[in-house]
Amino acid sequence: MTLYKRVISFFLAVLLTISMIFWSSGFILSDEKSMEVYQDIRESLPVKEDIDVPEPPLERNLDESMMIIETGELPDSWQLEVPIVYQEPELPTGCESIALTMLLMYEGFELGKTDIADEYLIYSETGDFADGYVGNPYSYEGAGCFPPSLARTAERFLEENDSELHAENISGKSLGELCYYVANGIPAAVWCTMYMSYDIWLYEDGFEQDGICYNWYENEHCTVLTGYDLENRTVTIHDPLEGIVVRDMDEFEYIYDAIGRFALVIL
Repeated sequence: MTLYKRVISFFLAVLLTISMIFWSSGFILSDEKSMEVYQDIRESLPVKEDIDVPEPPLERNLDESMMIIETGELPDSWQLEVPIVYQEPELPTGCESIALTMLLMYEGFELGKTDIADEYLIYSETGDFADGYVGNPYSYEGAGCFPPSLARTAERFLEENDSELHAENISGKSLGELCYYVANGIPAAVWCTMYMSYDIWLYEDGFEQDGICYNWYENEHCTVLTGYDLENRTVTIHDPLEGIVVRDMDEFEYIYDAIGRFALVIL
């Protein structure tokens, strides 16, 4: 990453942390000048206007694939051809919708950048991030959602499009287990932090579903795991903010584990 982008990333992280502190206390930033600077910095990040829709992946034998995922040997490296979609500038806090869009486009669905956010995104009326999206993904003051919510959004899309695919919340799986999915042609939406920030502040008033506690945390971010390399200890991430990036596997796993191992796949 260039020095310029590192500076941008630093200021974005600082500004987002400040805004989330105000938001979590029940306040919204009112300093118009600060918001203008914040928006100017975010809009300086690259935006991909033309999105290529790939051919659908080869037909999978789901039972066979799941058996390999659970018991098979993991290849040394694997990379899936998943389209990259950027959330900026339309959806500054819509990383979950964009991550789901990438998963669905990989399966061959033709989607506009904001179709999920516009037509299918399920919202929470109670502030439960596991129940639905909290806030407005078109706003810099939006928040986000977690796998149970995004799975329901995905199911809404798949049902309306008469698809036999379904969304599965695989939260709790280790990063190593997620690599088995990738090796079998299944990319995974994974929750991490913006710009790999190690400042993870978990809130105690989380919501529990199916035995998993979903605590909101600062710098919440949703990306797509599309590849890995065991020899070099790296993972390839399709990041709605930064594009296609290669992360250190151990560093990414630390953050993934610290926030609760949240993940989702389309099967």
